[in-house]
Amino acid sequence: MGSSKQLLKWGEGTLLGHAVKTAMESRAGHVFVVLGSDENTHRREIRDLPVTIVSNPDWAKGMGSSLKTGLTAAKDTSDAVLVMVCDMPFVTSQHLNNILEHFNKTHQPVVASKYGKASGVPALFGKDVYQELSEIGDEEGARKVIAKHRDAAYVYLRSAEDIDTLDDYQSSLRKS
Repeated sequence: MGSSKQLLKWGEGTLLGHAVKTAMESRAGHVFVVLGSDENTHRREIRDLPVTIVSNPDWAKGMGSSLKTGLTAAKDTSDAVLVMVCDMPFVTSQHLNNILEHFNKTHQPVVASKYGKASGVPALFGKDVYQELSEIGDEEGARKVIAKHRDAAYVYLRSAEDIDTLDDYQSSLRKS
């Protein structure tokens, strides 16, 4: 994109700040934020928020690297981790709460978001799949773990638009 996607303006802040605040407004417990590229700049963006910032020096290896870094930081504090990314600005705290509620009712090891025929994050992973998550490739995301669990539960997400290009960003701004 030519610049930090996390720092793109969204509402009165940035995509990063918006995602962190969305997580904080949900009923999720402690919020961990994994930072990699431009860490110092991103850290300043959320420095006043009550979250735990986790540094991923291997961020360039891929999303799986960041996922595993966050899991390592959070796994001893909870029976489940709820994973989200900052480039899906239409994810709401209510959607995160729906995932948490579904997990608490069903105790299924994976509760993922469903959008169209695809599924993915935001997704919750119970401690029974922590080992599987820790073994994903650095360049992979959580999709393989979600797909492997045929008993996974799904919570439908109305808008799963993510921002990967400047055109995506401009389109999302028009919809916000």
